[in-house]
This record gives sequence, C-alpha cells and structure tokens, in this order.
Amino acid sequence: MALAARKPGRWRAYLFVAPALLIIGAFFVLPLVMSAVLAFRGKDGGLTLEHFAKAWDFYSTDLIFTVGITLLSTVLIGLVAIAIAGYLTLGENPRTVAILRWLYRWPLFIPFIVTGQVMRTFLAKNGMLNHVLIGSGIIDPLAAQSLLDWRGIVIAFVWKQAPFVTLLLAGAMASIESQPSRQRAISARGACACCTTSSCLRSAAHCWSDSSSRSSRCSRCYRYR
Repeated sequence: MALAARKPGRWRAYLFVAPALLIIGAFFVLPLVMSAVLAFRGKDGGLTLEHFAKAWDFYSTDLIFTVGITLLSTVLIGLVAIAIAGYLTLGENPRTVAILRWLYRWPLFIPFIVTGQVMRTFLAKNGMLNHVLIGSGIIDPLAAQSLLDWRGIVIAFVWKQAPFVTLLLAGAMASIESQPSRQRAISARGACACCTTSSCLRSAAHCWSDSSSRSSRCSRCYRYR
C-alpha cells in the first residue's frame, strides 16, 4: 500500500522537472551530440579530420593565446593564494590578519561582468591606476599606457580567483599547523599519546596512576604510555 501510494507522488515530481529536462535536452544535449558527430563527417558522409585542420588554421593563434593566459593566471593565482593563506595561518599581528581576512574575500561576491567593467575603468589609459601613478609622480603623463590587453586579463583572473584558492589553502594550512599544537597539548597536560580525544586534551583527568607499575594509564583506552 505504501509503495502504491508513493508512485503517484514520484510521477508528479517527474512531471514538474520534465519541462526543464526537455529544454536542456533540446537546446544543449542534442546540439552537443550533433556537433560531435558532424565534426568527424565529411561532405561525402565519410569520416574525416579536415574540419579540425581548418579550425587549427583559423584559430590556432587564439588557442595558443588562451592556453598561455590560462597557465600564467593559474601560476600567479597559486602564488598569491599561498602568500595570503600563509600569512593568515602564521601571521603574528592579529589586527593585520583580521583586516586581510576581511579584505581578500570581497572579489568572491563580485560577478565576472562587473569585474570586467571595473578592470576597464581601472586599467585604461585614462583610468584610475594611471591617474594615481601620474599624481604621485611615478610616471609622466605621456608615459601612461593602457593595460587592457593580455595583462588586464591576467590581472582580472588573479584578482577574481585568488580568494577562492586562498579559502582552500588556508583551511588546509590551518589543519596542518594545528597538529603539532595538538601533540604539544597532549604531552604538556599528561594525556597518553594513544588517546587524542578532546576531553583528554582539555584535562588530564582521564589519565590516572597505577601504583604498581608507576605509569600513567588512560581511563578511556586503558593503554599505558
């Protein structure tokens, strides 16, 4: 009876998601399958690779440019994320760490289209960066140049994606850094090395002395240390 009552609800759920599935299948999955099939089919209907050769002739420069930008951005994102995550984990100034932790996450909440407009305003020849450099006397007005080329793309990617990688690295570094502290807490408070429960770390109440062997034994795991 329960199984029979569950079937109408299940079919009702399928009916609710059917329009979305039809749209995805008609406008995304079907064109993808047709493109994959037609990419290897020649004018005579046989298998061929001439389409790929023609695409390489037309777009090889764009492909190399894309791969180069991606690799350079990935390396810079990794370096920036390691530097920020390292200071967040090992920094000795609490105020600086708090300010950095508050600042570096802001790009996560900014969409890519807004990032493009911000970089266009900031890196243009008459943008904010050149105005600051000219006003501070670092460069002459005639030496100002636009960074809206491959450099602007790299800067935008690094600024946008470094916070996400920093979140991952900071968590990993914090967990690694806390393990020696955990072991030091075990040794300093008398808990046995075989028992690493949080209660043993808070106090040594679970470790009691055995007068016959004159050694400490944990009341949780009952092992001598």
